[in-house]
Amino acid sequence: MKNKRLIESDCHGYDMRLAGKDGYSPGTYDTFSREGDNRCIVAEVTTDYVIYKSGIETFAGFRTEGTQKIRLSRTSCNYGGLRTWFICPDCNRRTLCLYWRVTDRIPDFRHEKLSCRICHKLVYASERRDRGRGDLIRCNNLYAKMGGKYGEKPKYMRQKTYDRLRQQAKYYENKVSR
Repeated sequence: MKNKRLIESDCHGYDMRLAGKDGYSPGTYDTFSREGDNRCIVAEVTTDYVIYKSGIETFAGFRTEGTQKIRLSRTSCNYGGLRTWFICPDCNRRTLCLYWRVTDRIPDFRHEKLSCRICHKLVYASERRDRGRGDLIRCNNLYAKMGGKYGEKPKYMRQKTYDRLRQQAKYYENKVSR
């Protein structure tokens, strides 16, 4: 029987890396909605929390159906600046991404909650591939770096690097053809 766990790229969520250099800034708002859908999510940012409100946008305004408060944590980076993290409400882990399991619609936070990948038991797409498929992808990526399968060495690349990439690509090609 195949693995029934959802892939993380199929689920929607919030990625802290897309929020800018220093993460969410206090006092900012963010909205997420789907085209043709009047449901949306509004994120209100404070210094220590992000408050996500799901609801319906009408002509009269935004009607809130549910809210979820997510704690934020900040760590200093090696070369200055701060990195902002979400704190998962279920396991209290520091994470860059929070997801909801609903894939076909925007959630209402009365029933669905934002949580980390581990709490939702989501897997990466690469974990679901069989080994031969991974070797084929690796082989194609190496040939692309070299300028194509039968291409000449790119002008900017050292001969030693080109030979190493070619040897690795041949290895994976032989492994796939077995």
